Amino acid sequence: MKTRFTTLLVAGWLLLLAGPASAQDDSPQIRPAEFFPCTFNEGKDMGDLEKVIARWNAFTDDNDADTGYQAWLLMPDFVSGDHAGWDVGWLGGWPSGAAMGESLDIWHTKGGELQRAFADVVTCAAHMNYAVMPMREAGGEPPKAPLLTFADCEVERSANMEVGLGAIREWIEYETSAGGDSPHWVFFPAYGEPVDADYDFKWVTGYRDYAAFGKDWDAYANEGGWQKAQQIFPGALECDSPRVYRAKPIRLPDGS
Repeated sequence: MKTRFTTLLVAGWLLLLAGPASAQDDSPQIRPAEFFPCTFNEGKDMGDLEKVIARWNAFTDDNDADTGYQAWLLMPDFVSGDHAGWDVGWLGGWPSGAAMGESLDIWHTKGGELQRAFADVVTCAAHMNYAVMPMREAGGEPPKAPLLTFADCEVERSANMEVGLGAIREWIEYETSAGGDSPHWVFFPAYGEPVDADYDFKWVTGYRDYAAFGKDWDAYANEGGWQKAQQIFPGALECDSPRVYRAKPIRLPDGS
């Protein structure tokens, strides 16, 4: 069984998913995202990958600048087990499904040379697609090197999806009352997940920096957070221990 939610530390930041929706919206805009977990080929490292990324950014400027595609590299920090099997992840997203389709058409018809260049540096054993629902949007300027957390969550059998999402909304309200302003998102698996994936959605959160991570750790462990979680989540939602990743933006909305 998954670890009870009492182990889950929550707060967050991810510009990719920032949008007009918030936890109080009745119909938040759901957006597509993709993820590649990758390992470096023998003799290759981050420096080699960054050279290919520079070429990819130039290609995107010339061919795909209008679809609004954004991307980050994720480097594992606190991970274990099956989640520790890759060196670097590529997380990307679009403002809509139509933009995603246009962008993928461009990549698969014009990006063959770059695809081979990436394959020379990294081997990406999977490619997953997610439908992302913002639970609370990010505000202010995006951090240069945020931390992101991913927790796999299951809605309890005695509940339903709205009950599970309602528990997250209640947690966000509590967090706000305690002075928190972290954004949160839910990633529903759309395409490419293994058939035996044992979760209903990923709860994605993050931190502006390690100082914020430590502050939230204290709030959860020593300032009533875990007690509140025990009131909210049993009978509604069960999540495993979240993994923590350092995130490096490689393409933002302004093309930087």
